[in-house]
Amino acid sequence: MANEDRPHIQTGPPSDVEDIKEKSDYLRGTLVNTLQNPLTAGIPEEDNRLMKFHGSYLQDDRDLRNERRRQKLEPAHQFMVRVRAPGGVATLNSGLQSTTWRQRMAMARSS
Repeated sequence: MANEDRPHIQTGPPSDVEDIKEKSDYLRGTLVNTLQNPLTAGIPEEDNRLMKFHGSYLQDDRDLRNERRRQKLEPAHQFMVRVRAPGGVATLNSGLQSTTWRQRMAMARSS
């Protein structure tokens, strides 16, 4: 059983996640530049790992994966964003606001 009175002392070199966090300018990384890149929808692995600290997750569309590989296209990426609902209750208004936000982000990304 761990002693809760003693702080955790890391031995050895920092993990690669800690290294990414330290180099990320307070978890900013290069996310802004990456998301504004009009040539690709791809996200570098370091930015992908950083996004998890912000509650956003990236994956490619599994239904399209094999067909896109055959066509030598990059994966069709999609995002999942984690949100917090006070008391675990999502109201109609919060759902509508979430939908509006998603539509705005999709339009910004496609333009």
